[in-house]
Amino acid sequence: MKKNKKEICEQAISVALEIENGRDQAVVLAEIASFVSQQGDGEWAEKIYLQAITAVENISDDRVFKTTSLGEVAEIISKDENFPKQKEFFKKLIKIAEAIENRALRHSALAVISKCLGDRGEFSWALEVIKKIDKGAFKASSLAGIAESLAAKGKFEEAFKIVEKIGRGLHDRSVSLSGIASLLADNRNFQESQKVYEKAVRAAEKVLGNSDKSLSLSTIACSLAEKGDFQQSLAVAEKIEQSLFKVRTLAEIAQVLSCRKKDEESFEIYSQALEISRSIEDNWRRACALLALLNSLCGSLNFTQALEVASEIEDSYCRSQGLLAIVNAYIEADEMITALKVTETITEGLFKVQALLAISKALAFKKKFEEAFQVSTQIEDFYYKSEALEGIVECLSGNKELEQALEVLKKIEDKYCQARSFLNIARSLS
Repeated sequence: MKKNKKEICEQAISVALEIENGRDQAVVLAEIASFVSQQGDGEWAEKIYLQAITAVENISDDRVFKTTSLGEVAEIISKDENFPKQKEFFKKLIKIAEAIENRALRHSALAVISKCLGDRGEFSWALEVIKKIDKGAFKASSLAGIAESLAAKGKFEEAFKIVEKIGRGLHDRSVSLSGIASLLADNRNFQESQKVYEKAVRAAEKVLGNSDKSLSLSTIACSLAEKGDFQQSLAVAEKIEQSLFKVRTLAEIAQVLSCRKKDEESFEIYSQALEISRSIEDNWRRACALLALLNSLCGSLNFTQALEVASEIEDSYCRSQGLLAIVNAYIEADEMITALKVTETITEGLFKVQALLAISKALAFKKKFEEAFQVSTQIEDFYYKSEALEGIVECLSGNKELEQALEVLKKIEDKYCQARSFLNIARSLS
């Protein structure tokens, strides 16, 4: 590794070790280690990965962050094909997970690791990890994930055998079957795909609990729509009893139709979803249903209807969340001025700063650095301002404007964003 690149990495590590939040420290150290590994310095990468794992270990066992950070570090190591000690480090992570005293968090951590192993194609090992999980819900979802991973690699027969092991987890069984059916369709095995979709529906119909059953059916309906089987998709959507899930499902089907230029059919389904939303008596549920519809309209870049739906949302929190979705859609359409105007109408502070952050990052990506910086100055929140500046540093360094990048980096106060910014500068030197 070249001297200046190594020095920048050392600065990134130095800042990372000052981070007080265990999850942030673990993740950024793992990201640095992965970069160092890609540069061919496996010995140094190993030392940094060990620091990341130590950061995970130091997180209190009763904190959910231990599980999430463990999963994120596992995923980074999993993707680092240059690192020769992947298996050894996975064993370390499994030991940390097994040592977690809280039963639910322990099983959650093992489930996350099994997924990483499944994604890597280490199916036997993943199943060994799943055997350590004795909490039904985590075991069922983990097995479902392995089944889909096997199917994604064309191992359909093995995938079906795993599905049979799910047992009473009917929701996970139905979702897994739906995923496998989708993959069969991708392989142009349409007849078999249809049969598996039917099995998925039958499993979903047996799910106990209205919400879980509705979620299972919604997942299947949306999968069918993605495959272009709109008639069957709508037939499954009709089986959904809970209004909120029905609205979300119809909205997603309408969005797929819109993306395929079937505007008349899309409008008809959007109208049906809007009618159901308006009929919901509970204010919060009605707001959530309208928000789901609005998000779908944003996905189709249907701004006029999205703004109309936003105006119907009485709850300030949900309305602000919807307006943020509209801001992101305007950013995607490269309409920054309109995005800023909509941002001004957001009343909830959290969503307002997220909108400003998104605009600042988008401007930086388009190399409009001065405008990006001006937007970042409007962000009052300490962390989000740092993240906006981090985005500017990343784009400046990617544009080889390193002196300017270092100047902006000096204005970043959050240590996590500082460390990531140093890492982005090191990457630009590659």
